[in-house]
Amino acid sequence: MALTVAIWTVGEMILLPAMSNYVAEVAPADRRGEYMGLYSMAWGVAFGVGPWLGTLVLERYGRVVLWSGAFLVAAVAAMAFSRVPSPAPAEATASPAPIMEA
Repeated sequence: MALTVAIWTVGEMILLPAMSNYVAEVAPADRRGEYMGLYSMAWGVAFGVGPWLGTLVLERYGRVVLWSGAFLVAAVAAMAFSRVPSPAPAEATASPAPIMEA
């Protein structure tokens, strides 16, 4: 059990900053705050609804349905995420200063 929690934690430590960075990169500069707010709101809703829904499904339908459903949702999310294009590389806003020779 402790190993599972450790692996899960390391995954979150890698995923969450990378996802925040991705959202900031794909958002238009003038709407970056809106995108980040919606991203944070989605996490808040997930943390609020997830435990309630998981408990409901576990009590009514059992663990096999719960984990099969979780796998199905994760598989669909992975397929959808694989279709998301990579963000375009950022353009340089200013040219570098010339190197001064002595």
